[in-house]
Amino acid sequence: MNVYETAVYNTAINNEVSADVALLIVSQARHESANFSSNVFKQNNNAFGYKYVGQSGASQGTAAPSSEGGYYAKYDSLEDSALEVVNWWKRRIRQGVINDWSDIATPDSYALALKKAGYYGDSLANYTAALKTWLKGLDLGNEMSFVSVAFVLFIFYYLFK
Repeated sequence: MNVYETAVYNTAINNEVSADVALLIVSQARHESANFSSNVFKQNNNAFGYKYVGQSGASQGTAAPSSEGGYYAKYDSLEDSALEVVNWWKRRIRQGVINDWSDIATPDSYALALKKAGYYGDSLANYTAALKTWLKGLDLGNEMSFVSVAFVLFIFYYLFK
């Protein structure tokens, strides 16, 4: 994972989100921010396109298009933007919009839960397909190769001690 993906992932993990859901949140961030290249992301540390509504942890950022109105939320860090999404999910769980994290383990269930909670206006099929594409594009090789090397070293140590 790159530095942005790692920041989003670690923020989710450090806030009691499962590894599967944390990866889905990374996929959502990649989708919403055009893989961390959109002007909203660059100018506001806003990986999810959140609007500013006076929420704590954010300030008024750049103006949104006139068709949308308002302003984007501006965060001090990408981690603050990711925390906003994690807290959004936690509020939906407390409100009973979704049961809990155990209901979410796939891009399909994640997109459905977002849709049920009113997060996006696109079709469920389009949003799900986008999450799958961004999830597939995550480079998890570095983490897996580290685990593989550690395992091999452990085996050598055990066999030749």
